[in-house]
Amino acid sequence: MGWFFYNNKNIGKKEIIDLLMKDDFLDGYNLIEYKVAANNLWYLLSRPDGTKTIGLYMLQSGGNESGWGYQGMSEDSGPYQLNCPLSLLEKADPPTSDYAKEWRDKVLAANSKKKELRSKLAPKVVVRVNQREFELICKQPRSSTWTVKEIATGKFFGIAKSVMAEAEIVEDDKQAASELFTSQAILFSDECEVA
Repeated sequence: MGWFFYNNKNIGKKEIIDLLMKDDFLDGYNLIEYKVAANNLWYLLSRPDGTKTIGLYMLQSGGNESGWGYQGMSEDSGPYQLNCPLSLLEKADPPTSDYAKEWRDKVLAANSKKKELRSKLAPKVVVRVNQREFELICKQPRSSTWTVKEIATGKFFGIAKSVMAEAEIVEDDKQAASELFTSQAILFSDECEVA
């Protein structure tokens, strides 16, 4: 199935979610629950035979030309997106296809990897994001954004939780490369919370 975009520029992300999640969105199927993760609209539904399965609408802006659009698929298609909320997996019945089983295993593995990564994030840890290495300085208060210092340039940036989820911890020998905070880092420390 391809992408469908609304010609109405007033159809934003919220409006398309409302349209897609109407109770009558699939004849004979009953919507149980839905959750949004980034631009993925995950939903749990009951099939006509009563089994509960997971579906996905990938959402995307149409830019200046049109309103938001979507592409839909079921877990039986084996989506490549792995940010399905675990609460939906827990409520769904066992998968009915090999594709769905393999996809669910990948979702669980990706979630476990993210959890492990989050537990290791702390000031002075060096991470790699998009082939660039950063030293974590501090986590911003009331936010999931990290203040970081790029190792190669010494410049400071903020990295959001969604980007940090794709980070990898750099080996310990490279973590020693940036042991001391610069005077700029000390300025940031007053605005940061200890992780």
